[in-house]
Amino acid sequence: MAPDCSAAKPTVSLLWPANHRLVPVGIKGVTDPNNDPISIRMASIFQDEPTNTSGNPSFAIDGFGVASSQAQLRAERAGRGDGRVYHVRFSATDPAGLSCSGEVTVGVPHDNDRDRDDRIVDEGPLFDSTKAFPAVWHERDDRDHDRSACTDDQHDHRRDDRWERDR
Repeated sequence: MAPDCSAAKPTVSLLWPANHRLVPVGIKGVTDPNNDPISIRMASIFQDEPTNTSGNPSFAIDGFGVASSQAQLRAERAGRGDGRVYHVRFSATDPAGLSCSGEVTVGVPHDNDRDRDDRIVDEGPLFDSTKAFPAVWHERDDRDHDRSACTDDQHDHRRDDRWERDR
């Protein structure tokens, strides 16, 4: 029988303080019905805010560890945003080659106000954390980007507009 990923959780669910440091995050709660050892492999890391446009643009990449047993996530979020949520997809494989896959989320709250229930709003896995957001032209103050000619399918202009408005 294959491993069971239904109870998977991140080893760290909240990253605080938002100090731009990379924090190691693993996966726990995956079980094997035969009690076989399980190997975990990170498949992808996405987030709901663009990389290198908010917080400190010096740190272009916010997630590391794809194809390894542990993710490294940047404790960072947009200053005027609603908190950041990382979506970490993984697979778990036993010695027989049977596997399961799942996704866990890790949040970076906007602030540390523990009395608020809305400290982190998840807008979905919109941006690949392992790549610099394509809209780096904003950082160079180049406003001549021709949106009608843009062919980058990962470039979401609605997010650019929101970022520009909040800047």
